Amino acid sequence: MWKQHTLWWQVRWAFYSIAFINGLLRSISDKGDGGIQFSELLDVGLIIFTIFFLAMIPLAVAAVISLQAINPHSAPFWQRPTNETNPFSLRDPLQLVHFFGYLCIMNSLGGVAGSPFSHFNMTIDNMIGIVAGFCILVGVRLVMRWFKKKIKVSDENE
Repeated sequence: MWKQHTLWWQVRWAFYSIAFINGLLRSISDKGDGGIQFSELLDVGLIIFTIFFLAMIPLAVAAVISLQAINPHSAPFWQRPTNETNPFSLRDPLQLVHFFGYLCIMNSLGGVAGSPFSHFNMTIDNMIGIVAGFCILVGVRLVMRWFKKKIKVSDENE
């Protein structure tokens, strides 16, 4: 049985689809230099940058959203981020950041999906985009853990 989805679910998935197609077309049209070599992945500078990246993005996202917890114009309670809610609500910052995290992931997954059509040119920006998207989502989870009293408890089982 099909579930009737809200308008916001449809809007979000339209944006996700556009981001995926954008990444796919960008990857297909990329003539590049053959992508990255395995030896480049082992570069010490890249490894240090990646560890820094993985640690700092969730904390930076959590810090920025945390400022909204004391903002008087912010909603008194925030909803748990789902695809059924308005992603453009400025009073509920979790929705917008959650939406952008998934946009990063979908755009980069499109680039990865298009890599077989461009001689497997798996560019570093696709990998960074996927990691950045997941780091943003981890930051949203941190905020939800730190500000449990600010998160509205849903009546539905999700």
